[in-house]
Amino acid sequence: MGTKLLIFVVVASMTVMIAACQSHGLQSGQTLFLENCANCHGVYAEGDGPASVDIGLPIPDLRYLAQSNAGIFPADLVYQIIDGQSDDEIHFPRRMPVWGYEFSIREGDDDAAESRAREKIQALTDYLQSIQQTH
Repeated sequence: MGTKLLIFVVVASMTVMIAACQSHGLQSGQTLFLENCANCHGVYAEGDGPASVDIGLPIPDLRYLAQSNAGIFPADLVYQIIDGQSDDEIHFPRRMPVWGYEFSIREGDDDAAESRAREKIQALTDYLQSIQQTH
């Protein structure tokens, strides 16, 4: 009986924590990825999402960004690509949404919304870094 009670308490605590984070607008990078990116990039970021066939170009496997960059995850570049609002030239045609703009508009399009949009982009960048494969 003690083990069942402990499991219940742990699950209940986690549920409360998740609900609190969501009520404050905080989402994990994985959740954001699944909700916004998986349609093209696939659930496991392999570039095989259901919409990838309609794009007409290969979708990159996001699990190997570090490997293709001498073993170093290019966090700044990934953030910049997700954000999409930079004036810097990116060396490929943009086929994905400008998430910095999209997230900001969804959040209310004010200074606080821009801050939350940056948090979401950072969470996505951190998530992508966490799923990097070495081989």
